[in-house]
Amino acid sequence: MKKILTLSLCLVFMLAILAACNGDSGGAGNNVDVDHNFANTGAMLTAIIEEANANLDDFDMLFPSMMESFPNEWIGEDEIPVYVENQLGITMTQFENDVVNVSHALSMIATLPQEAFLFETENAADAARLAGALASGFDPRKWICVSPDWSMVMQAGNYVLLASGKAGQRDALAAAFNETLGVNVTANVFFEWDGEVWWDEDPDGGFGFGGGMEDIGGMEIDGDSDYVFDANNGGIDVIDNDNE
Repeated sequence: MKKILTLSLCLVFMLAILAACNGDSGGAGNNVDVDHNFANTGAMLTAIIEEANANLDDFDMLFPSMMESFPNEWIGEDEIPVYVENQLGITMTQFENDVVNVSHALSMIATLPQEAFLFETENAADAARLAGALASGFDPRKWICVSPDWSMVMQAGNYVLLASGKAGQRDALAAAFNETLGVNVTANVFFEWDGEVWWDEDPDGGFGFGGGMEDIGGMEIDGDSDYVFDANNGGIDVIDNDNE
């Protein structure tokens, strides 16, 4: 009887371990099967955005958008490495080693900080590595004078979604990624705007500032002029550089 009980307990433990190894952890190394009928990443990303928009009101809808290849064809060949690094925060070597195909959806208003990239890689290991590199390297303050309210990556199998946008869009986009790909993974939200305004000075004496889409805006002007600070409470402070 004791032997039977011992064997039964061992079997239970083994099954538990197997379930933990094979389960969907939602982490960056999520090696799940993605079964779909999409022709390419562009079609898949379009479907993800359409699914998200179906659950958002008009004010929060994602990307009245352009879908384009990445890097865009108007980027000169010698400029592509810098463009990739500025847009994604990864090196050209990382991009070439890990990315098989990518599509990019962005707002038709270039100054709105909302966009989504969908990457296809050879396998889940490459996707996990790419997701980690994007989360650590992507700069959500790459837009002029304003930042998104959040930036996130999601990885399922050999696909990685990198997206940024306003507060009301995030959960709908994450749910749409899961629904469209038939998975259940957790978003890695690696950036959330905390209300802080930042100042970016440049060698030419100019500077800019920015904040989140919901609460703050900004402008970029010459460093020799007065500058305007658009505060959280909607007020405006005017400060003279020479006569503070």
